[in-house]
Amino acid sequence: MPRPCCPKGVGARLKSLIFGLSAGKIRLLCSIISIIDFEMADERTRKSMGDLEDRFSLTRKESVELAKAMWDRTVYFGMKMENRNVTFPDTQSILQGINTPNATESDVRSILNMRDAWKLLLEKINKKITLRYICGINRVVAFNESIAWGVLRNGGVRISGTVYRPAIPDRENVQRELDTLFAVEESDTQKALRLFLWVARSQLFFDGNKRTAMMLANKHLLQNGRGMFFLEGEARRHFVPILIDFYESNDYSPALDFLYLNGIVGKTDKLPIPDTKPKP
Repeated sequence: MPRPCCPKGVGARLKSLIFGLSAGKIRLLCSIISIIDFEMADERTRKSMGDLEDRFSLTRKESVELAKAMWDRTVYFGMKMENRNVTFPDTQSILQGINTPNATESDVRSILNMRDAWKLLLEKINKKITLRYICGINRVVAFNESIAWGVLRNGGVRISGTVYRPAIPDRENVQRELDTLFAVEESDTQKALRLFLWVARSQLFFDGNKRTAMMLANKHLLQNGRGMFFLEGEARRHFVPILIDFYESNDYSPALDFLYLNGIVGKTDKLPIPDTKPKP
């Protein structure tokens, strides 16, 4: 499809206007565009899809049992979401304190960071998800893995496989978007999945964004007795291009639908395995 173009002369005038702005005004303009983009996507979500109903209603005891049964799988899931070349058996061995020659030092550190983040999450399961809480989870998830952890990044990042370049996060804008996300009336399950997608796309941190996003989604699900978020191997591979499309379009609907059908677990007697095919 051909790209739309500006009327004759408009592009040149716009370019002249932008290059004439100070650095501070350019950052302000980018912040305003980011807010409009988020709010337009939120409006598209409300108009284009119905509410995704909660699939499970677990007691606190059942949620705790599910978390204990799933925690090694979710650590592995977080590693694979960030394209780490580690196997599930290796992940289990590292979590049990057993050395494995197949994992790099970086992989071992990331797995142990995820372990510690899960402990923190379960200890503070009733805490409200705030920007401070999100930074606290990333502080553990990405500890010693990048130039900074637990603080909003102050530099640019690139995402493999896409032309999308997330803006440098502004604390006020991030807080506004987070407030807007939680103000939307929808099921706990849909909100948890939207939270995952928003954090992943925003790239709030230098590293560990999808792992942090996954932890937050599971925190919201477990706190409300709605199961857990996990993608099995084949579903995870199918999700990659869907996530890339979401990055570029900011349209939540296709990604939400896929995750709802393939990514919610609620039964300890039917724990997911890596090789089942996703639902269309």
